[in-house]
Amino acid sequence: MQPDATAYLIGAIIGGLIAGALCGSIPLALGLKRGKKGLATAGMICCVVGGGVLGLLLAGPLALIFSIIILCTPKPAATAGQDTGQSEFAPPAEPKFPSAGDENNPYRSP
Repeated sequence: MQPDATAYLIGAIIGGLIAGALCGSIPLALGLKRGKKGLATAGMICCVVGGGVLGLLLAGPLALIFSIIILCTPKPAATAGQDTGQSEFAPPAEPKFPSAGDENNPYRSP
């Protein structure tokens, strides 16, 4: 491989990674704003990797797809940073076992 071709290849990969990072910042910002940290991170990583492979030709559509997915899915009940400290579910009730002398006990002996 000629030195000029090597420099061109390195420049194309680095430029693609930068284009992927710029495209990935769109789903990252949307996902973090809507409380979807996992989708935001996945969108950013996919865009950077796609940008390194095919540049803007792959990073752009990936950013669009992840942005649509983030916008179409409902927001979680408690978004990040707004933790109420309360569980959505009530604690389990204490089991009530019938006593031996209870008349409602189906297992008592007659």
